[in-house]
Amino acid sequence: MMKMVAVNTGAVSMFSKDEFTAFDRIKKAGFNAVDYSFYFLPDDGSGILAASDTEFDDYFMRLSAHAREIGLSLIQSHAHLYGFAENNADEERIRAVYLREIRAAGIMKCPYIVIHPAIPPRYKYFEYRAQTRKYNLKWLGSLIPALESADVRLGVENMFNYDYEKSCICPTVCTTAAEMLDYCDMLGERFVACLDIGHANLIHCKDFDDVTPEKMINTLGGRLNLLHVHDNDGISDLHMTPFTCSLDFKLVANALKNINYSGAITLETDAHINKAAESGDDIDALLLQMHEAALAIAKASE
Repeated sequence: MMKMVAVNTGAVSMFSKDEFTAFDRIKKAGFNAVDYSFYFLPDDGSGILAASDTEFDDYFMRLSAHAREIGLSLIQSHAHLYGFAENNADEERIRAVYLREIRAAGIMKCPYIVIHPAIPPRYKYFEYRAQTRKYNLKWLGSLIPALESADVRLGVENMFNYDYEKSCICPTVCTTAAEMLDYCDMLGERFVACLDIGHANLIHCKDFDDVTPEKMINTLGGRLNLLHVHDNDGISDLHMTPFTCSLDFKLVANALKNINYSGAITLETDAHINKAAESGDDIDALLLQMHEAALAIAKASE
């Protein structure tokens, strides 16, 4: 059976009348699934995240019903993007947002939500690794009751930091497949591996030779549940459509084939959509191009 092909909803929603219309555009382009982008919703006390429970639940029930009606599967989602809580008040604010988003994922019957591990600015290369691991296991572990209540699993994603002295992207929390699996093992069955293909193409450091998309796919093997697929130049996190930059997707597809990956090919290409909108280009035409790219990877990985 052909893998599902999905795209994240964030930027499409930004340039659509509403999220229902965005879903229609994604379906029209040929996608059969979506990665729901919570991080495009306001988190400042306004909007649907701040609505009453009744209004909140009703909105996400209607959105998921619309997806089903038009033949889109809500296969995964992505929480807001936060780096590191600076104090207890900030930590509680972030947790409150995550709890709402986990609840929404459960309402939509979306089985996964990706939440980034906390990334202290000073965690670069191997520095502060043990301290950060201890913090993250407690921090992410505190979400387990909400995950269980919503029947949702949390995707642990490979991340990066920035070395300002060397002016380059550098390793940090869960940059390696081994550290991703360690987090999943320690946190338990509600935690799964989400490999960001683009992020894995940005690390070019001594002692991190195992960080390439294909090597990480092979290391994760049957424990790879989710993907974020996008292209870049190997230097910056560009989030462009596959086959438009320098990443070798033939190697990626072969590695996915080797491990019998059965999950979706999920594009995370907001930046390309933003760029197209700023240039006045046709977003629907770009969505068609994105679908063709995702389908090509899906076919090559069979």
